[in-house]
Amino acid sequence: MPETKKKVVPLSERETIITYNDAEKTANVYTMNRKLSRKLLAMAQEYPSLVKFVRKYPDSAVEYELPKKSITVSKPRVKRVINVPETPNYGKEELEKQSFVNCMEAWKGGNMESE
Repeated sequence: MPETKKKVVPLSERETIITYNDAEKTANVYTMNRKLSRKLLAMAQEYPSLVKFVRKYPDSAVEYELPKKSITVSKPRVKRVINVPETPNYGKEELEKQSFVNCMEAWKGGNMESE
């Protein structure tokens, strides 16, 4: 029997298509995305009356039907930047010296005697 090689689908062609309309309460999800496929499978197992497996395609895509309310679109996540005052770029030795000086100032109440 000849070996059948599994066709590798390029990443750019691994699509996810979500379709729904205003007349129905369900949405249809066709996907080749492995992570989404696993998530849909788990949902179908946990909620079999709501999330229904429709079919598996030869190219390993899957299709599910689920409540339209399960489909959400969210705002983009923005990386927050914390404002930190700029500090000089000290090396390890300079940091240790500065730390020692700060400790001495704190110990003497901020009044350092000059040598």
